[in-house]
Amino acid sequence: MRKLILIALVLMACIVPAMASDFGSGTIEVSAPDGHSIANLYIVSNEGTTGTIVFQHQNGMTTGAAWSYTTVADLYGYSIVRRGAIAIGSEFETRDYVTPGQLYTMFYQVPGVANITQNRFSGFMDQSKVSLWPTVEADGPASPVIKVTITSDAEIEYWYDYVDTSEQQGLLASSNDDWIKKIMEFAYGSFWLVYDFVTMLLYWLRFFFVDNLLLIIALFLSVPMAFAAKNSKGNPEKFFRQYFKSLRGFFEFMLSMWRMLIETIGTVRGWFRI
Repeated sequence: MRKLILIALVLMACIVPAMASDFGSGTIEVSAPDGHSIANLYIVSNEGTTGTIVFQHQNGMTTGAAWSYTTVADLYGYSIVRRGAIAIGSEFETRDYVTPGQLYTMFYQVPGVANITQNRFSGFMDQSKVSLWPTVEADGPASPVIKVTITSDAEIEYWYDYVDTSEQQGLLASSNDDWIKKIMEFAYGSFWLVYDFVTMLLYWLRFFFVDNLLLIIALFLSVPMAFAAKNSKGNPEKFFRQYFKSLRGFFEFMLSMWRMLIETIGTVRGWFRI
């Protein structure tokens, strides 16, 4: 989540400065200039406002959203509770405020992180426009927003930021299906290379530790013994210490080879279980 927020902040640092705010009610249509797309949409509402939004993407898809800022209760005749509500698709959240003031809402796209997470469509609301922590998030298409239609039953203040469409499209990650497809293509393309590696590894393991195991053991027991006897210069303690150290290295080498084989086979199997 924090990675998504950091990306949103980077995007906002690269956007074209916001256009001057405007006021309106009823149905309001906002379109980005040619070659640009809408990155952030801001709306300032007074109490008693309810509205809906339709974000039109470049690929023809749409994302629906809504917000409201209403009075819901009077606590013992002392404090009025103002409730802000915001929705994107089927995701919906509310917040209650006991202080007077306007409601600031913002809607923005957040690209997926390194093709690991899906693109997100986020929205926040608060009585202050300083906070950027999202109140609600939903999966969004990998396509920039080129037009927004706002329908409000009261006058609102609104403005938006826009970015170059090609840059925004490049930031929006592919869907998870595309990501899995790419991984599978890589796995199948690398299969025979990995197969040859595993086959060669199995061949040498069998050559040394199956077909010629007795010969390998005899050589390893005798050769280190000769070197240990030579280096110990007649000192039995030094001889056995060096000799058993060599034997330990031999067995650790055997175990590491088998471990490498098992891990390699497990990795290849994991590729094809995605």
